[in-house]
Amino acid sequence: TFGTGDTPAEVGSVTVCSRGDTFYMIAYGATNKVFNIYTSADGTSWANKGIVFDGANLPSDYSKIDAPYLFNDEGKYRLYFQVKSEGGERYDIYTAESNAASLASIADGSDNVDFTLANGNQPVLSPSETTDWDGAFVMHPMVVKEGDTYYMWYSAHNGTNPQQIGVASSTDGYNWDKSPGNPMLPRTTYNAVGEPSVIKDGDTWRMWYLATDGIRYLTA
Repeated sequence: TFGTGDTPAEVGSVTVCSRGDTFYMIAYGATNKVFNIYTSADGTSWANKGIVFDGANLPSDYSKIDAPYLFNDEGKYRLYFQVKSEGGERYDIYTAESNAASLASIADGSDNVDFTLANGNQPVLSPSETTDWDGAFVMHPMVVKEGDTYYMWYSAHNGTNPQQIGVASSTDGYNWDKSPGNPMLPRTTYNAVGEPSVIKDGDTWRMWYLATDGIRYLTA
C-alpha cells in the first residue's frame, strides 16, 4: 500500500532490495517517464521518497521507461531499465548511475535526481537484425556479477515470434556480448516467456522466470 499521493503512475515491474531494517523500491513516480524511490519498514506500506531518475538525455521521442533493476556494483548503484520508442516499435536497455554512498542518502525525501544516464547516453543492449529472435524488443534486464564478469539475462522478441529469454556478458557493465547460443531458454523447450530473475547462491545458479503456465524454476 502507498500513502496518500504516493501511489506510482503504474504499479508493476518494480525492483526491491533491503538494507538494514529498511526496504527500498524503485518504481514509477507521477508518470511512466520517471523513476522514484519508495521506502518501507515492513515491505507492505510504502512512502514516496522522491524522484531518482527523470529521463534526462534519453532520446527526445521516448514514450516510457520500464522494468528497472537496481544493481550494487561494489558500492556504486546502477539502474538497468528498458526504454520504449515513441511509436512502440522497439525497446532498448539503458543504464544510469548514482554516486550516492547509500540507498538511505538516495531516499532522502528530496527530488534531487540521483541517477544520471551512463554509457555516453547510449543503450547498453539493443535489438539485433529485425529477422533475429530479438530483432525489435529487448527488455527486463537482470544483472549479476561473478568475479570480473557481468551477466545479463533479458526478455526479447522481434515483434512477430513469441518472447523468449537470452543472456549476455560484459567486462564493464556497458559493452555486452550476446551469447551465440541465444535464446538460452527457447519457448518450445522451456515454455519460457520472459522476466528472468537470477541469483548466484554459493556454487548454484538459481533462475525464476515467467512461463505460459506460471512461474518456473531452474538451477545450474
